[in-house]
Amino acid sequence: MATSPQESSIKLSSIKKRADFLHVQKMGRKWIAKAFIVQVCENDGLGQRFGLVVTKKLHKLAVDRNRVKRRLRAAIAEILPNCAANNYDYVFIARSDTISMPFETLKKEMVWCVKRLDLMREDNPQNVG
Repeated sequence: MATSPQESSIKLSSIKKRADFLHVQKMGRKWIAKAFIVQVCENDGLGQRFGLVVTKKLHKLAVDRNRVKRRLRAAIAEILPNCAANNYDYVFIARSDTISMPFETLKKEMVWCVKRLDLMREDNPQNVG
């Protein structure tokens, strides 16, 4: 899998601490899409970080929750390094349509949310969506 020089310069890591999730919720902005809710907040030069929230209320079975997380991680890996602004925390909260929505539509919604939050990179190497 070949990566472009610009793509490899973006460090994409995950948010793991509850305090970081709460900081994004309290201080950040959010946009609600059909498949997920995205919350964003600047982080002080820590690169692109993302967090996933999939609750038991949404899907009772762990198999389903894990599938939703895999789908979101795959879409994030394709979209955020190429399109989204650096040095922001992104929290994706899954909704009921996340599991059944076609993957291409999920990616288009992710790009749309990034655009609506005015976080599209100026040096976007590929014009997605």
